[in-house]
Amino acid sequence: MPWQAADLGALGLTEAACRTAVQWVGDDGGTSSGEVAIAHALRAGRRPWPVAGRVLLAVQPVSGWVYRWVSAHRSSLPGGPPACATVTRSPSRGAPGRPAG
Repeated sequence: MPWQAADLGALGLTEAACRTAVQWVGDDGGTSSGEVAIAHALRAGRRPWPVAGRVLLAVQPVSGWVYRWVSAHRSSLPGGPPACATVTRSPSRGAPGRPAG
């Protein structure tokens, strides 16, 4: 779910953490972020996704680089929901601009 619609306090998350990276909250209440959160989400899915999640964890240095690249370019990639749009600020007025990308 988009973090903007979640009860962050009840999940043990902060807005700052959610703005920085995708977050995963497991059934046990444990959390992870970034590429590790993506790996856990994949592992919780149906075949073949759990295998992909295990691979992401096994190649974590590479998956971390890929995660950061996708995160930085998500507004220019196809298929993203509106919650994933990034907003830039106008340098002169501090007003919201259009999505970056």
